[in-house]
Amino acid sequence: MARLKEITEYLDELLNIAAIPGDYSNNGLQVEAAGEVRKAVFGVDACKALFEAAALKNAGFIFVHHGISWSAEPRRFTGIIASRLELLFKNGISLYAVHLPLDAHPDIGHNALLADMVKLKHRYSFMEYCGSDIGWAGVLQEACLPGLLADKLEKELNCKAEIFGSRDRKLEKAGIVSGGGGMDALMACIKQG
Repeated sequence: MARLKEITEYLDELLNIAAIPGDYSNNGLQVEAAGEVRKAVFGVDACKALFEAAALKNAGFIFVHHGISWSAEPRRFTGIIASRLELLFKNGISLYAVHLPLDAHPDIGHNALLADMVKLKHRYSFMEYCGSDIGWAGVLQEACLPGLLADKLEKELNCKAEIFGSRDRKLEKAGIVSGGGGMDALMACIKQG
């Protein structure tokens, strides 16, 4: 058993949540329901299905990428928010959420793990968002056609990769920005070559 305070302090420091103050995700402990934790569950979204699964497993702590509190939200604890909070408090489950600091972490972040997956060398951080670099760029271990890289990602991530642009031009460099980087990420990649 571990104390909730120790777990959250460790995670706050490990993920350096203070480093991206412009993130609207309210990173860190979002719901404090119990002081002690015996079991933890990890997920992507703070959804009712995850909370129900955690309750069935008698978990006392949930770690997610997308929490239930963004910026000044929630302002009202009604409807779906009320039912989620009720599940957490009724079952003594605390909720910890971390968004951009988890994307950007140089070792265990989403972008770093994707860079490891495609064996990106000579890495450097790029793609400023909310005042911090959140992406990773570098040189592929071996130049390859976009289709080969897409196949690897589809296999490793169990997803469907989309290729935009030339399918015949070998890729030597890559930029990685997980989540909704959108046009900003695309422009940052183009700028980095």
